[in-house]
Amino acid sequence: MSSMFRRLMMQTHASNTTWVYGVREELAEPNPSTRWVYTDDCAGFTPCSKPTATTVAMNSWESNPIFEKIYPVMRVGSTVTRLNKTNLNQDIDGNTVSTTANKFTHYEKMYMKITSDGTYRYWKLSNVKGEGFSDWCFSRNGTVRNYFELGCYKGYVDGSVLTSRTGVSPTVLISLKNSITYAQTGAGSGYDINLYNNTMLVQFLFILLFKNSNSQASLGMGYVGGSAKQNTGVNNTLINEYGMYGDTSSSTSRVSFLWGEDLWGNIYEWIGGLKTDASYNFMVGDVANTTGSGYTSVSSGLSGNIDGYISNVSGQEKTGFLPIATSGSDTLYYCDYGIVIASSFPSFGGYWSSSAYAGIFFLYVIYSAANTYSYLGARLSYGGE
Repeated sequence: MSSMFRRLMMQTHASNTTWVYGVREELAEPNPSTRWVYTDDCAGFTPCSKPTATTVAMNSWESNPIFEKIYPVMRVGSTVTRLNKTNLNQDIDGNTVSTTANKFTHYEKMYMKITSDGTYRYWKLSNVKGEGFSDWCFSRNGTVRNYFELGCYKGYVDGSVLTSRTGVSPTVLISLKNSITYAQTGAGSGYDINLYNNTMLVQFLFILLFKNSNSQASLGMGYVGGSAKQNTGVNNTLINEYGMYGDTSSSTSRVSFLWGEDLWGNIYEWIGGLKTDASYNFMVGDVANTTGSGYTSVSSGLSGNIDGYISNVSGQEKTGFLPIATSGSDTLYYCDYGIVIASSFPSFGGYWSSSAYAGIFFLYVIYSAANTYSYLGARLSYGGE
């Protein structure tokens, strides 16, 4: 049977297949690769490999049914167009598309389950809502949605509207308060900045595909060794059909994960739906605001500030990869830096000269909603239907 025919057969039957993909995390193991073991339907899989030239070897994940639920789209008003997976300048038929339209990665509903026995933590993802599985990652403003969409690019403010456009310089020097306004009011109903409940799913997908919590060593350093912010869209055609691109040996090569360009590097981005209270507890919600109104309080177990490389995370339904211990390094445990202080809001990812202080788990919960910085912007998301 040819590889092309096998792939078509897998795609034909995938939608009728129930799957559960999982990893077991050994909490005391510091090695960012060996601390993870595949379980359930991906037991024995070979994870994705480091990038070679402009592509990433998907190995056992090649043509997996999970990718029926993740793909790039262009959104103009209520019109949604699927994009060419290897060229975001085109639709799926090869026609050139607008450079001013918003482009997103579309994530269809999946369900997560996180449990722990004190020695191991078990993370699972499924296309059906089995016992103990949660649809929190797809909740938006009080309603569980069938999908969410995360901007392919760092955000650009056009007038008072936050956009996700190619070929522009990401907007910085915007506060969390204004970022929310530019998304929710400027972009319109259903739009928001990147929310933590969505980000948590993307973070887990990285662990699932690479079986490694060192994102810079697994996919790419990101643009973290430069001197200024860079325009969006450089990776539009430098990706494989799974939206992957990176260079683990270069600090000035941009990274893409599932069509999300600069998930780390270039500029930091605000994260909505998350803050800390005066007692260091995490406040989490499914809409961005600057007060924590309507958010759920989840105990962090912290009694003071933490500041360092992340060695342990909250690991609860709504707080997934939020840092709770920082005794790691840039090569151990989660390999990303985390700071958590009281009564603060978060930024995520890394910026143009942050070097090893960047990655898919990097999080600084240190800001007020009014702070502005030349290296901090936002990313647009959508979840209105």
